[in-house]
Amino acid sequence: VHGGTSLEQVLRVLPTENVVLGSDWPWDMGTSDPRSSIEQVAGLAPVDKQAIFGGNAARLLRRAERPTAV
Repeated sequence: VHGGTSLEQVLRVLPTENVVLGSDWPWDMGTSDPRSSIEQVAGLAPVDKQAIFGGNAARLLRRAERPTAV
């Protein structure tokens, strides 16, 4: 998502726990400060912002570390 309007549309369709922060670094394709796009979303609770900033990714990575039953 490269802008606030697109991000707002994503957040209307997906639950917040399915959204993670990312960037196009080192390429110059998106915003230079993706965190600010999330900060500017009206009505997004601080707990949801923290989840997007890193909590959701941490949860996903912990899940990926668990071995799967065969």
